[in-house]
Amino acid sequence: MSGTLTGKQDSGTATGTYLATRDDAGGVAVMGPLTAASHRTHRLSTRQIAMLCRASEGWTNAMIGREWGLADVTVRQNLGAVYRTLGVSDRTAAVVALVIAARREVARERQGERQAA
Repeated sequence: MSGTLTGKQDSGTATGTYLATRDDAGGVAVMGPLTAASHRTHRLSTRQIAMLCRASEGWTNAMIGREWGLADVTVRQNLGAVYRTLGVSDRTAAVVALVIAARREVARERQGERQAA
């Protein structure tokens, strides 16, 4: 289940798209916008993930474009498609969503290793 929630936080009002899931006990876990975005990273192509990884390393659009032989505007458009896919509005939020997804994947792998041992 997912939806848009508005709630008060210590620093004011937080509005965004949140992802809510039910756990085995029937409880509801609500994840913030960036965690919800991290669940959408599987929708990205390999090239989009590579481009976002470069962005996470501080590469500019021009640097990414030079590496792949693309115009700056093409890189900007591709990253815009990434933001829309993830449901975020900027580069920083997209990178954070990717980091959250990567950490979750590492945790899954470790859990699998523990269960196999």
